[in-house]
Amino acid sequence: MINLKLRGKLLGVFLILTLLPLLSLSLIISYRINEQFKQISSRRINETLEGINKDYLSLVAELDEKTKLIISRQDLKRLILTKDWRGRINQQGLIELTVNLQKSLGLNILEIGDTKGVVLARGHERARFGIDKSDDPIVSHLLQGKEWNGIDEEKVWGKSFLAIKVAKPIFLGREVKGTVIAGYQFNLKFLERLKGMSGAEIMIFYKDRPVLSTLAASPETPIFSPGELGRLKNRQIIKARIGDTEYNFGGFPLSLAVPEKQLSPIKQAGGLIVVGLSTREITLLVYNFVRLITLVTVISLLFTIFFAIFLSRQITKPIQQLVVGARRIAAGDLESAITVHTKDEIGQLVETFNQMTLDLKKNKARLLKAERIAAWQEVARQIAHEIKNPLFPIQLSIQSLQKAYTRGDKNLDEIFNESTNTILEEVDNLK
Repeated sequence: MINLKLRGKLLGVFLILTLLPLLSLSLIISYRINEQFKQISSRRINETLEGINKDYLSLVAELDEKTKLIISRQDLKRLILTKDWRGRINQQGLIELTVNLQKSLGLNILEIGDTKGVVLARGHERARFGIDKSDDPIVSHLLQGKEWNGIDEEKVWGKSFLAIKVAKPIFLGREVKGTVIAGYQFNLKFLERLKGMSGAEIMIFYKDRPVLSTLAASPETPIFSPGELGRLKNRQIIKARIGDTEYNFGGFPLSLAVPEKQLSPIKQAGGLIVVGLSTREITLLVYNFVRLITLVTVISLLFTIFFAIFLSRQITKPIQQLVVGARRIAAGDLESAITVHTKDEIGQLVETFNQMTLDLKKNKARLLKAERIAAWQEVARQIAHEIKNPLFPIQLSIQSLQKAYTRGDKNLDEIFNESTNTILEEVDNLK
């Protein structure tokens, strides 16, 4: 019972001192791995957003160069400025030039306007001209001699789509003589190209609603709350689930370049590109790492328990032998000795115990010998006493005879008989 109690205490202390650091270390490692993968995911999203932003800016720069090329064409300026005797421009020639420029430059949108905000020609809608757009804030901005670029909605044959636009005034000297609006359409093909470059799902929001998406869900399905959209516009990363898949989303606003006071609230809405990376791969990696750590922890735990049991036995076995030996000594058995194969403190304790047993054995032998000697001395004393008691009467009788003989006592015969009889009786008693 003593052995079991001591072994249990040793096991408990050893397991506590070993398992607490082990489990703490496992939890810390799991937490650090999870945080590291979160950082990797955030970094990947930011890198993807940065790449898409650069691609977007390169498109704007490319579109800007193409627009500069258009407004520098002298044939375009001649068609805008040259009028016949009726005050009309060569409408058909301008339309043909606009269509050819749009095709040759790979544009989706190309619109030429006059100084009154009236559309003179459209490459993407050649039949639509003469439309008054003087109240359009972008056109008004151009007529003031200012450039513009950004995201805007465009309608072609009644269908709306989102487009990157660059708008520039056509100058003759310092006077505005016309306007040019050129653009690329944001379409699914464009998003798929971005997806192929980044490996991420791409969505475009305009006026806080999704207008294009590479996800299987319908673009019209709202998946972000207004608060989440606000966080995305502030370049914060959020988590959202679409179907059975969880994504980390990040975004950056495609801001308009025109000051707020010069645009209507609708035009100020701008666009938002949202990038979504599935967490499935990262979750699987985290799961595999955590499973590996759990496996290592379990193996370490089993090894720790085995080692604790082994170590507790190594400690308690000699102590148990000491307990058994002490009980044998208490029962009077001084012949047994404890054998251990260790030189540590427990080994020294066992050696001391064995030496104590040997000393007890020697002291017991001395005690037994002393007891035997004392017993024989008592016997001798008793024998001497028994011998001494009869000799005294004999001595007295002989002395009486000597005195009577020396004095010549008249009663010598009587004294002789009495003394000799006493001597004879005592001698018979000694036999």
